Amino acid sequence: MKNLTNLSFAIITLFITTPFIHAQNALDFDGVDDVVQTNFAGIQGTAPRSIEAWIKTTANAVPTAGGIQQTIVDWGMFSGQGNRFTFNVLWGNAIRLEVGGNGVSGLIPVNDGAWHHVAVTFDPAATEQIKLYVDGQLDVAGTTTIPVDTEVDVNVQIGRRIDNINSFTGTIDEVRIWDIVLDQGQIQNNMNKELCTPPDNLVAYYIFNQGNANQDNAGETTLIDISGNGYDGSLMGFNLAGDFSNWVAGSEVAPGVVTINENINACNSYTWNGMTYNQSGTYTSSTTGVSGCDTINNLELTINSVETMVITDPNEPTLMASAIDADGYQWLDCNDNYSIIPNETQPAFTATESGNYALAITQDGCVDTSACFLITIVGLNDLKDQETISLFPNPTQGAFSIDLKKNYSEASIIIYEISGKKIKEQIFQNIDFIKYQLEGNQGLYLLVVEAEGKILDRFKIIKE
Repeated sequence: MKNLTNLSFAIITLFITTPFIHAQNALDFDGVDDVVQTNFAGIQGTAPRSIEAWIKTTANAVPTAGGIQQTIVDWGMFSGQGNRFTFNVLWGNAIRLEVGGNGVSGLIPVNDGAWHHVAVTFDPAATEQIKLYVDGQLDVAGTTTIPVDTEVDVNVQIGRRIDNINSFTGTIDEVRIWDIVLDQGQIQNNMNKELCTPPDNLVAYYIFNQGNANQDNAGETTLIDISGNGYDGSLMGFNLAGDFSNWVAGSEVAPGVVTINENINACNSYTWNGMTYNQSGTYTSSTTGVSGCDTINNLELTINSVETMVITDPNEPTLMASAIDADGYQWLDCNDNYSIIPNETQPAFTATESGNYALAITQDGCVDTSACFLITIVGLNDLKDQETISLFPNPTQGAFSIDLKKNYSEASIIIYEISGKKIKEQIFQNIDFIKYQLEGNQGLYLLVVEAEGKILDRFKIIKE
């Protein structure tokens, strides 16, 4: 068969779900020299912003009780008033937002060794510009006495203050930096799940799903920003081996998974994710994302095939399609590069001259083409000669003879496979009796005998 057209029709539906596929990792910070330095300058000036993160720590952050401030995210200029934006854990072991010279502190302790979602928002137009949230609940709202005016100096750091002290001791996961003010509903809706398609206002997004938890991760030194803005971070000071100062098990955030459902109608076969399918059915594949969401692909495949069988009559120059209820038919001339035969668009075709013919059939949006079939037309004058020649033995082991009954100055035999493919042609001079050895496999062959420009006869030969 010659496949002329292979059409496929796809209906693709995308869903975002949350089954667990890829590793939910985080970074453990040793509180000494571990820091992630990004290439993101952060939100500047007095522009609105929000920061979210998941943290787990048992560190004492109260300086008056022997503790050390625990920095989660920081950027800006350390010298000057109001020029940095430092999200940290401090007084009462609760979260705090500092701007340099002043800040707003929360009341809920977060150093109990459990995972906590923490967030801070800054709204320059609000009466209470700073809001602190713990596990989706508003902790404290207030305003700094020194106005927020973040300067461009040190890019965003995770796990250490921009003056290189007060490092975080514990684990950090799912850091998000927005250039808008999130409300409580938005925080609650998204805090427990990854965002497979980061919104436009999510300007930096670190999901930390890299490395192998507690294993040797010496080569995993870049924290990838999946916001699409390219604000990746470089890991500095980490051991990257063992249970501390390394990639470790992450928070309780549900991994985001994109599910793509495809409904495909294809002709004869369909290649999907490197596999070729010849039968209708439901197929599934998944791709594990290292730095982004995983993808599950579901394929509902319908394979449409075209019946290309053609019925032949050895005694008539007529071909008939086996499929008589197809959507369309077009008979073709195989000897003329499968050119269309004008007006021949019915299931049956009667040849008016000898040749090789095939049928292109359209069904369910698919087009396929039959094999070529040989038609040999013998005229009335030739029939007189047909009655005088003979071929024997038939069936044969390969050797056969043809008695032409009279001498011809030139005669030829042409041998075809039953599919219509010509496999041999031989010319003889001044001959009245032909002996021939048929090569090839067992099966049915068609032999045409011609002499002096006309067909003497045609025979079906069975080779045993």
